[in-house]
Order: sequence, then structure tokens, then C-alpha cells
Amino acid sequence: MGGPDGRSERMREKKPSGVMRIMHLVAPCADWSMYPFRKLSVWRRSHALALQVHEATEPAFQRRRYWSLIDQMRRAAMSVASNIAEGSGQATSAQFARYLTIALGSARELDYHVLLARDLAVLTSSDYARLDARVDQVSRMLIVFRNRVAERAMQSNPRRRVNQIRGPLTSHLPHPPSD
Repeated sequence: MGGPDGRSERMREKKPSGVMRIMHLVAPCADWSMYPFRKLSVWRRSHALALQVHEATEPAFQRRRYWSLIDQMRRAAMSVASNIAEGSGQATSAQFARYLTIALGSARELDYHVLLARDLAVLTSSDYARLDARVDQVSRMLIVFRNRVAERAMQSNPRRRVNQIRGPLTSHLPHPPSD
């Protein structure tokens, strides 16, 4: 039940940071669909990641080194935020969950590109560490949020099967030392 401002008591509580923040986001309607993507912390983090990828790759891009890798990194980073935004406007939670799965795939792709860029000396070690941590953070947030949206889809239509993402929350195994 909502208070005089239309928000539930849970929404008025102080929100924790990081992955758990998305657990407190409650859509104003019964379905996650048509939710304003700019209010989603996972979208804000993925948007910031896209900006960080663009900034970190700019020096190599200006020198015209590994242009195709840099272009693909930027596209994958943009794709994460774009799929969250596009999915938030879908008609059902199941459709939104599908777009979140696609966004997670783009985050995994970016994870590999960041590793490759480090190995090819496109990224500095500090840029690599920062981007690697951000990709991992966004991936974890996407998994949690996607499962939450899938649960909502199952509640609204129990006959529809929406797969939960299971397995390790880390986006990759520890990287072997580079030579």
C-alpha cells in the first residue's frame, strides 16, 4: 500500500548502493514493462560504463591503432545500455527479461574485448583494471535484475516459462598473467 505520496514504505526507505539497490526498485504498475529506464541503477551504471570505454579507448583511436577492436568495444558497451532501455519499453516482463539477457551477452562480449585490449596494449593497466571491475559490476547487476524481472513474468503468467540465470556471478575466470 502506498502513502500519501503514492510510494510504498519500502521505496521511502534509504536505498543501499550497488547491486542491492535494484532490489528496491518497484515498478509503479504490476508489470516491469514500460518502466522509465533512466530510473534503473543498472542502466545508469551501464551508461557510465559506455562513457568510460569511450574515454579509455580514445588515445588508441586517435593513433588509429586497432580501430576495429575499439569500435567493437564501444558498440558492445553501448549495446548493454541500449538493450536495457529498449527492453524497458516492451509490453511484458518476459520480453523485458529477454532484452536484459541480450544486454548481459553484450556485457560478456565487452569483458572479452577489454581483456584483449589489455593484452594488445590498447588499454593501460589502470584503465583495464577500472573497466574490468565495471563490466563485472554491471554483469552482476544484470543477472540479479534479470532474475527479478523473470520472477515477475512468472507471477503474471505462470504458464510461461522464463529461464533464470544460474551459475557463478563472476564474469570470467581469473586471467592468466600476460607475458
